[in-house]
Amino acid sequence: MNAPDLTADLLVIGWGKAGKTLAGALARQGRRVVIVEQSSRMYGGTCINIGCVPSKSLIHRAEARDPHTDADGAYREAVASTATLTGAMRRKNFEMLDTLDAVTVITGRATFTGPDTIEIRPAVVSDGTPGRPRRSHRPTRSPA
Repeated sequence: MNAPDLTADLLVIGWGKAGKTLAGALARQGRRVVIVEQSSRMYGGTCINIGCVPSKSLIHRAEARDPHTDADGAYREAVASTATLTGAMRRKNFEMLDTLDAVTVITGRATFTGPDTIEIRPAVVSDGTPGRPRRSHRPTRSPA
């Protein structure tokens, strides 16, 4: 990533439940936090995006479906409804950290290059082509 070096009190790689919770807590204490997620489609982690939430939503819709309705239409509606739900949750999770001044959100793939150094490569967009790393903003306070 062609960006200036960043220094942080905490680096979180991946946007799972534990990492986002710790990142938010430390940022609210004034610690400088950088969170790196390889895909903007995964803000919020596995559970929200491709695990618990979508599977439970689809199961609920299947169990609640009137057996006399069109199965293909019910399926399309269930998938669309689930996509809307996970999209809303993903946006909310992103905003929970991105609005904190002490947090820098970077969309890209992090690789350790030393014991306390990482390199961030551009994210890959859904069609397989390299995307530009997304950096939401830079913390304004100096490191503690």
